[in-house]
Amino acid sequence: ILRQRKNHLGKSLSLQYQKPLHIVKGSNQYLIDVFGQKYLDTVNNVAHVGHENFNVVKAGQNQIALLNTNTRYLHENITNLAKELLETLPKELSVLHFVNSGSEANELAIRMVKACTDSDEIIASEHGYHGNTNACVNISSYKFDGKGGKGKPKNTHIFPIPDTFRGKFRGDNSGEKYVNEVQLLIDEIHQQNKKIGGFIIEPIISCGGQVELPNGFLYNVIPDIVTIGKPLGNGHPIAAVACTKEVAEKFANGMEYFNTFGGNPVSCAIATEVLQEIKRENLQKNALKVGEFLKSELQKLAQDFSIIGDVRGQGLFLGIELVDANLNPLAEKTAYIINRMNYFGILMSSDGPNHNVIKIKPPITFTIENAKEVLFYLRKILNEDFLTT
Repeated sequence: ILRQRKNHLGKSLSLQYQKPLHIVKGSNQYLIDVFGQKYLDTVNNVAHVGHENFNVVKAGQNQIALLNTNTRYLHENITNLAKELLETLPKELSVLHFVNSGSEANELAIRMVKACTDSDEIIASEHGYHGNTNACVNISSYKFDGKGGKGKPKNTHIFPIPDTFRGKFRGDNSGEKYVNEVQLLIDEIHQQNKKIGGFIIEPIISCGGQVELPNGFLYNVIPDIVTIGKPLGNGHPIAAVACTKEVAEKFANGMEYFNTFGGNPVSCAIATEVLQEIKRENLQKNALKVGEFLKSELQKLAQDFSIIGDVRGQGLFLGIELVDANLNPLAEKTAYIINRMNYFGILMSSDGPNHNVIKIKPPITFTIENAKEVLFYLRKILNEDFLTT
């Protein structure tokens, strides 16, 4: 497999871990390799309601055996999904467009912005990541400021990542200072006699290092557009753009938006089942309960091991940042922990501009027992010589 990848697949593809895993099966919060070794998955939030969730798989199988076509025909699956999804959103966000990926969702959102404002001036966060299409990379500091990037385009305006731990402004009361950084960009755009197109932000800045937005930064704003990606299909490619009626009306300017696969009956059946599974099994409540337990225990761990500089996030979307006494990032030690956890059958990964943040984003079926297992092995590894010297 490695040889075939090297010879015939894109050279920019990467593999996880020093010794790559050959995974052949998924089961709830576990992945299983070709040798039957079971791994607890703390990373794959795409499998939102568990790897190969029985009800989700069955919904997809039943529909694909019956019909899969485009949205030019009437079908109840797309309206059923719309109903389920709208129940989770503010009432102002009442119009949906279905697409196939988060990148495609953000690409469509950018088109909507231009249609509504006649401007392509976009304000975005430093280290933000919004997708892999040209337009999405152009507003993703994580990409254009990283390896192979060519810096930001002239119509992209970047404010400092609102990181209260190691960012430009620090501490619990720094939210207003980051708001002022955005205001400076707004003023600068206006001074150039340009209009602002849009402002894009992740509720938790993932590739930037699981950075939780400071208190007050968004002031409970109701956005004009919300994009929804990876977890909606539990691994199946479906995503959505939710917008206000005003945005939808301005976007419908005569140019039809047609997406061959977006909103097809199979994808909609799967996504509907994902949302219903979350409700049936109280998985949002589970994510809060297990996440709060795990976060509080990680904070206790940080008191015993000074290498843990910060523990942050909400629910089962957490980050552990590793630093030295001077807050310098410890990428090598982060990689060591991740590979050692793999040895004990627990999959973890890193993120952040300095690759020193361990990210925890498991399926929301994760249990207290799973969390305790993660904590047990983290403590064991943190006591090892490489991390204590």
